[in-house]
Amino acid sequence: MKNLKKLMCSVLASSMMLTACACGNSDKGANPGSGVDASVKSDGVMAENKLETAKVSQDMNIFKKDDNFKITGIKGGIGKYSVVGDSIYLTTNESPTAATASDAVEPVIIGGVPVDKSNICRLYKVPATGGEAQLIFESDDASAGNSLRFLAKKPDGTLIVEMGPVDCSGDGYKYFELNGDSMNETKDYSVLSGSQDDYVSDIVCDKDGNFVMVVNDNQIRVYDQELNKINETSIDNIYNFMGVDANGDVIISTSAEAGEGKCDLSFRKFDPASGKLDEGQNLGGIIASYDVGILTGTDGYDFYYSTDSCLYGYNYDSNKSTEVLTYSAAGINKSSIRYFEAVNSESFICRGFDANYVDNPELERIAKADPSEVADKTVLTMASMGCDDSSFEQMILDYNNSQDDNMIVLVDYSQVADSMSKFSADVSAGTTPDLYYISQSFGDMPINQCIAKGMFEDLTPYMEKDAEISSDDILPSVYNNMLVDGKLYYTCSSVDIYSLAGKKSVVGEECGWTMNEMKQCVDSLPEGSQIFGANNKDMMLSGFMWGGIADDYIDWNKGECSFDSQEFKDLLAMCNTGTNSEEISVKSDTEALNSGEEMLVTAYCIDPNIYTAYKNAFDGDFSFKGYPCNRKSDGIFRLKSGVAMSTQCENKEAAWDFVRYLFTEEGQSKTYVASNGIPTRKDVFDVYVDEFTWDKSGKDKYGNDINITLSDGQNGDINSVRKPVSNDDINTYKAFVDSCGGYYGCDRNIWNIISEEAASYFSGDKSLDDVSALIQDRVSTYVNENK
Repeated sequence: MKNLKKLMCSVLASSMMLTACACGNSDKGANPGSGVDASVKSDGVMAENKLETAKVSQDMNIFKKDDNFKITGIKGGIGKYSVVGDSIYLTTNESPTAATASDAVEPVIIGGVPVDKSNICRLYKVPATGGEAQLIFESDDASAGNSLRFLAKKPDGTLIVEMGPVDCSGDGYKYFELNGDSMNETKDYSVLSGSQDDYVSDIVCDKDGNFVMVVNDNQIRVYDQELNKINETSIDNIYNFMGVDANGDVIISTSAEAGEGKCDLSFRKFDPASGKLDEGQNLGGIIASYDVGILTGTDGYDFYYSTDSCLYGYNYDSNKSTEVLTYSAAGINKSSIRYFEAVNSESFICRGFDANYVDNPELERIAKADPSEVADKTVLTMASMGCDDSSFEQMILDYNNSQDDNMIVLVDYSQVADSMSKFSADVSAGTTPDLYYISQSFGDMPINQCIAKGMFEDLTPYMEKDAEISSDDILPSVYNNMLVDGKLYYTCSSVDIYSLAGKKSVVGEECGWTMNEMKQCVDSLPEGSQIFGANNKDMMLSGFMWGGIADDYIDWNKGECSFDSQEFKDLLAMCNTGTNSEEISVKSDTEALNSGEEMLVTAYCIDPNIYTAYKNAFDGDFSFKGYPCNRKSDGIFRLKSGVAMSTQCENKEAAWDFVRYLFTEEGQSKTYVASNGIPTRKDVFDVYVDEFTWDKSGKDKYGNDINITLSDGQNGDINSVRKPVSNDDINTYKAFVDSCGGYYGCDRNIWNIISEEAASYFSGDKSLDDVSALIQDRVSTYVNENK
């Protein structure tokens, strides 16, 4: 086995299409906003080993949902809430007729609660630890249909409360100041509410009592305590969100394009008196959570901010971010959090929403757990270069909740700048992950490259010994497609399918084709026809390469390539029939193919409904030809959520326990409905396809709610058709899935080489033979340096 730690040191820094968040670890100061000891040398916010931090600190820094957190004694459903000190102030709404309101009087949704013009609104105060609610205010006129919302929080904790019509129309607005246990009507604060033309994106109150508003995401307006406008300025760059730090200073997050799909994001102080933003702290590119934003700091942190995987505490003095709460370890699906507020660094109040983006009517408390509760658990780290699959995150949470022995912690490197280099540095420093999250690749490294490097453990022996899981449980086409030299190196819970499709009368009846067969079809097209709606040369070449074709020309194990082959030259020549224009046809697939102007369309994420809709749209004169390759498959898979075990994992039996979970009926049946993909397990797949025969909503055999809205499609968009599918069509679809093979994706560095060299052929500056030879030489060098 090759030495992984040495190999990973040589992984090239990649230009991934990911933005990132800098993170690290530091000791907390003694007082809010004080920061850490300025005399301590800082190497920046990315100094720590993320894998080691996850493994070493989780036992002492674990958070859990507080199941004992309850709020009692309230009427109606929770609308809005705000944390002030050790108390939670929350509004409720009670509209008895909202549930039965007619279509003519559609209820308004406030905080996930349907309300109408008979709404009664109330305001309560509750201890931050939960308990009996104290009623502070109740509207006395239900016919007015009012609701409450919090406009701003003053430095002393006083909340500005607005009461107005539930549909935000007309007059009748009242304003109150809420302090402690009393809410008193006060002056008109309507200037802070915005208007039809001026949408208030965010509003905060600084340490001097000034109100700072961001309007329409592009302007900052400042009003003093008497609501006199004292400043107005435009925002440079892209506005993200605003908050107040522990010292009462206003912090505004802006970002700027940094090229290659990245953003340069900064946290910047705003001076209300001068109306200026400082340069701020640039954390090196961030994917920050817009639903969390900036939280006021406590316990030595100047402020908190969130990424898709962690909540961080930040200190100005050291320019360091401390990982306070890891969502996967805390049992939180970050994709389902809408609101989040800090009580202190060990207690957070949050509210979530479901897959249909309906607010959870309850509040939850996430609190630091007693180390003894998790002291005996084996912590397994899973390295990721970006996970945007909320259903997979839920699988991790479901697994962790079912376990007394193991815990999976997702370590997301997409949150740091120059992700692959940071990962390589962490591995070089002596820590390797137990598991890898893969989606077509791990970062810029395709699956086959990772396997050739010796990164992934062969799972075949583990499956052969498993008494409950076997290869017979998995869809044959998916399972066979995962095998490399007869060995299984990863699992996945769901896939999508991509295919090139056209009319049988044009592309032929037999599904699947080789590059030579496609070339013959292209050569026979009538004059004026084009291959795709996107007729740009580079776009066509990109579509082929990312359609999995690049892998046909690379053998990572042997370090051999065949980009100087006649097949690849034919591919370049076909793409050269296009133009330099980047315009894309706006015609629907049906119009494009029936007119004869286009030969092929790209069909993607193909489910039984889409598959049947294509067939019906062309009266059977339709064929899923797939991407041209020697295996002649009808379509290629796009891996949704895959997991591989590291060869360097120290507890492989524990790691296998999670890896196998992705192939279990228990694991897939809980999440397949929300995954928007095709389950890979046979029995769950059968339940999945059966639902496409339904003509109304209901529950599946697993108890999942299946919501069905029938549709004939819009503007000829086949992807929006939703009709019941016949059993015969289901059987035909199953045969289609059985015929698929190959994977969508391409090594980005290899694609950059191919695109760069092909440009000189497309422009006429170099011959086809010269360009294919250059691509062959450069890619061969790259493969042998990185295999």
